Amino acid sequence: MPCECRIVGNLDIGINGVFSINVSTNAKVSKTIDGDIVKAPKERTISISAYPFMTGELDRTGCATKISSQFKWTKIYSCDDDIYYYMYQKIGNISSLGDPPLDLLTLDEVYDQGTGYNASATAGPYSYYIGDNISSAFSMKYTGNPIAFDSAEQETMVMSLGNIADKAFLQSFSYTGGLGSNTPTVIYTFEASEAEILEGQVVQCDSINISYDVHGVATVGMVVYSDSSTLDVSKLPRVLGGVEFKITGASADLSPVSFSEYYKFNVTMVGIGE
Repeated sequence: MPCECRIVGNLDIGINGVFSINVSTNAKVSKTIDGDIVKAPKERTISISAYPFMTGELDRTGCATKISSQFKWTKIYSCDDDIYYYMYQKIGNISSLGDPPLDLLTLDEVYDQGTGYNASATAGPYSYYIGDNISSAFSMKYTGNPIAFDSAEQETMVMSLGNIADKAFLQSFSYTGGLGSNTPTVIYTFEASEAEILEGQVVQCDSINISYDVHGVATVGMVVYSDSSTLDVSKLPRVLGGVEFKITGASADLSPVSFSEYYKFNVTMVGIGE
C-alpha cells in the first residue's frame, strides 16, 4: 500500500486560525477486585496553538502580556459504564504578567497583584522582556479566536474540536502577545476520551474493597460521587467480585468536592454473600 502524502496545508481540522496541533494517546489498564484486567477507554491529550485574531488583524501586537492558566477537574472511571466521568471544579490557577487585552480576555476573582518580570538574554542583549503588573486570579473569560470560553461556566469548558474530538475538556490555556513584532498566540491543552459530565451518582471503579470476618460477614467499602448531597442507596452495587450480597447495613461519610457542585461519599456496607 503506497504511503499517503500528507501536507500540512491540506489538513482540515474544522477550526480556523490554528497553526500547530499535537495529539497523543495514553492507554489505561487496571485490575478488578477479583483479579480481572480491565482496560479503560484510551485518553487523548490535545494541544492546539492558534492566533487569537481574525485574518487582517494579525499585525496587532499591543502591550507585552503573558497569561497562563490551569483548570481543575476531578475524573473518575466507571466500570459499569466503561467511561470516564468528569466533575468540573470552578477554580483555576491563573496568572497574568502585563495588562491583558481587555477586548479578548478578562480576569475575574483577582486575589493578588504585584510587579513581575519575564526576561531572557539567551537570544542576545536586545531581546524583548516583559516587566509590568502581575495578577493572580481564580477565573477568566476569553472571547478571542478560535474558541471562546468562560472558566466560571462549566458548559463552556467542554468543547467540540471539529473532526479531532466531539467532546474535549479544557485543562490549560495561555496567551502571549506584544513581544516586539511577534504575533500574539494562544495555546490550549485538552483531554478527550469516552467521557461525560457526571449527572446522578457513580461508583469509582478502583475504590471497591471487600473484607470478611471469621463469621463470613463482609464489609464492603467504596467511594461514590454524586451531583446530589443525598446518597441513593438503592443504586449501590450488590454484585461484587462475582458474589451477590444481601446488605444488612450501610453508612456514608459525606464531603463536598471543593469549588464544585458535586459530593463525595465514603460508603461502608455490611452484608452476607449469597
